[in-house]
Amino acid sequence: MDYGFANYISAAAPPAAQELTDLPVAHGVRRQVSLRCEMPDSFILKKEEQNSLSHEIRCHEGVEAPVRMGQTLGEVTVLKNGETLGVFPLTAAEEVEKMNFSHAAGIFFGALIGIEPQF
Repeated sequence: MDYGFANYISAAAPPAAQELTDLPVAHGVRRQVSLRCEMPDSFILKKEEQNSLSHEIRCHEGVEAPVRMGQTLGEVTVLKNGETLGVFPLTAAEEVEKMNFSHAAGIFFGALIGIEPQF
């Protein structure tokens, strides 16, 4: 057990969550969807590798409504010196319904009387 404490460290995960931006959604009642990624807070590494973590974020392109909460919309890959340690899904943090005629008409008529649409 002393060997483990002497040679390994719990390194903080790369700050991927702070880099996540909303993803555009076509044909939805909202123009974008928020993303979330659930990954470990830390990784066990050799002490000499503690500053070797990085990450890559890949999002799907051309996302169309409807989008369901929890739907996978990309992934975050955690790397140690360029080698993959783990791949974690990016998921929709909320639902985005598909635009329909009644919703579009409500936006149109609301705009005519000065009500700003909520996207």
